[in-house]
Amino acid sequence: MATPPLFRTIAKGTPAGLKRALEEGADPNGQDKWKNYPIEEAARKPDPEFVQLLLAAGADPNKSSSDRWPLMAAAERGHLENVRALILAGAKLEQRGMNQNTALTFACSAGREEVAKLLLKHGANPNAADTGKATCLMLAAVSKSSGIAQALIDAGAKLDTAGEHGWTALMWAAMRGSVPVLKVLVAAGARLELKDKNRKTAIELAQNDGRAGAVKYLKSVLAPHGSAK
Repeated sequence: MATPPLFRTIAKGTPAGLKRALEEGADPNGQDKWKNYPIEEAARKPDPEFVQLLLAAGADPNKSSSDRWPLMAAAERGHLENVRALILAGAKLEQRGMNQNTALTFACSAGREEVAKLLLKHGANPNAADTGKATCLMLAAVSKSSGIAQALIDAGAKLDTAGEHGWTALMWAAMRGSVPVLKVLVAAGARLELKDKNRKTAIELAQNDGRAGAVKYLKSVLAPHGSAK
């Protein structure tokens, strides 16, 4: 079992201190009394050297004491270099955590554009969804990230998948009032006429939520074609 000093070094120390501890024989895969692994703690830190040192010493990138794996923790926090190091060390891109989330769903939900692009570059599933049927594209719409939305579409994300309420990514973008995301989705061919389980279209949902900008944009798109109700 890892000694408490190793975890304290990761939490409050320096990379030099961690390097010294590892050279003195600290186990990179040892656990503390709460069953945490060093790589979990390091993945949450913004300095990538902690993760890099542990991996170089033989830390398993797929060790976790819970359902929040190191890659997920780094992705959610936007620690790009930690994500890169973990991927190169063999971290599983499609490992599922709480509510069936993946590293990519966490990145999309948190609006971590560069992390999402890196995960997609290495083959992460652009159509991954959680237990609530929220896809990566829906989560990008919720986080108002047009850059992530475009990257997902370029990687093959399905435009018109509906979640548990019948809401598509376009509907989520409308409800969030994100015109940039709406523009990306419309340009890619998302269907404006689709209705949710309450028979509401994206423009009606935007109107209900008082999203004036989204309503104005969607009306401008619909104008040449007539109403999509």
